[in-house]
Amino acid sequence: MKKNGLLVLTLIMAFCMLVGCNKKSPTTETQSVSRQTQAPVQQIPVQAQGPISQNEWPDNQFTRLVTKPNFTISSVDVSIYMGEGDCSITFTDVTVEQLKAYAQTLIADGFKYHTEEVTDMTGTYQFRAGNVESGDGFMVNIVKDIWSDNYELKITSAAFG
Repeated sequence: MKKNGLLVLTLIMAFCMLVGCNKKSPTTETQSVSRQTQAPVQQIPVQAQGPISQNEWPDNQFTRLVTKPNFTISSVDVSIYMGEGDCSITFTDVTVEQLKAYAQTLIADGFKYHTEEVTDMTGTYQFRAGNVESGDGFMVNIVKDIWSDNYELKITSAAFG
């Protein structure tokens, strides 16, 4: 009899634990509701900005901050969400020396804060800088695409502390 009582008690405790684990807390439900009510990220296709050819520099709030380089453009991607976002422009047939010279142009354009310039052992170049020392501003990044020999210029909304 004691064994049967202990077995029944164990089964009841296991059932209660399973039911308790399946219950959602009010915090989780609130978080999922707030995520659902956020506006979706607005993806602006290249066509919405006008036709972009390989050598055409896009005209938007990000590209107006920097000097247009004399590089071949292979793709443009613009993303804006609640007034913030980024613009990525991928270049083909560009050398590290040309990128270093362009980085100096970006510094002259006002991207002179929080600068970081690296050339690694493989010769891959990277540059990053902001246009304000603190507060809201913009960040530029020149990075190599990991899947190709192309480099990307990314201009991003940023906050500096």
